Amino acid sequence: WCTMRVTGTHTGTFKFGAVNAEPKSPPVVVESPPEAVSLRFNDKGQVREITTGYPIDRRVGTTGGLGGIFGVLEGLGYPLPTPLTRSTGELIAPLLRAVGIAPPPPDEELLCVPTPSKALPEDQLLQLTTQLLEANFGVENPELLGDSFTFSGPVIGPLKRD
Repeated sequence: WCTMRVTGTHTGTFKFGAVNAEPKSPPVVVESPPEAVSLRFNDKGQVREITTGYPIDRRVGTTGGLGGIFGVLEGLGYPLPTPLTRSTGELIAPLLRAVGIAPPPPDEELLCVPTPSKALPEDQLLQLTTQLLEANFGVENPELLGDSFTFSGPVIGPLKRD
């Protein structure tokens, strides 16, 4: 498994199904969010399977949070119908909120791309990671979570610490 982030500039005709996207001037740059990727190999060391298109941070990039081919199409301005590209949870969340059984939508500030911070020294990063794992990701020790902590999952989030 690995993480991949694709960036591409649309300089030629892109064909996918009924889409025939001609390049624009200036060319469109598509930046995907970081995606989880897996590779499987056969006994000869040849790739036999690739999985991709699983966004890790939907806030990043120019694809509306979509990965894989859905993200490329979105980034080029040829979005597929929403029911094909969004999870059931995302589609029914407004209805669930209306009847009071879903959390409110995240604040706009939480949907912004996070500002990168300075990398921690490796020993400190390992120590904090160990503490987080031992504390059930901060549930058992909220002191490990900063005041501006947010949680994001595949369907929900980002949610504030409170």
